[in-house]
Amino acid sequence: MSYSRCNGLLLLVSLWVSQYLLDPFVYTCVNDVGRICIALHHLINVLLLFGSLLFGWHSIHLLMCILSLIVHVYFGICPITTFTNNMCKTNHRLYTCVNHVGDYLQITDINTMYHIILTAVIVYDLCNIDISCMKA
Repeated sequence: MSYSRCNGLLLLVSLWVSQYLLDPFVYTCVNDVGRICIALHHLINVLLLFGSLLFGWHSIHLLMCILSLIVHVYFGICPITTFTNNMCKTNHRLYTCVNHVGDYLQITDINTMYHIILTAVIVYDLCNIDISCMKA
């Protein structure tokens, strides 16, 4: 693993753990499976928002982001959040970095904000895909 990949992995884990620990819902869920789902949700969220910045892999990341955006628009909520709420016997949104930024900026429509951010990440990935690898 190269030095930059190690730095990316370290930053990913730092963002993931920080986001997990800053989610107040983690501390109210008494179900171990629910807490594992919360951790998985936060890992996926950090990968979606920062994965291509940290590791590249723009083509794979692009597909993940498009799939996530379609799922969020279609269902109106992340399926992992729905599953977690069932496990934890509650009805809370998982609190990600998008929520923290939304609170800071006093934005109440977090779903729309998330969709806009994810669309921007998709555009970033599209702009950074190596066209030469697609010709092969």
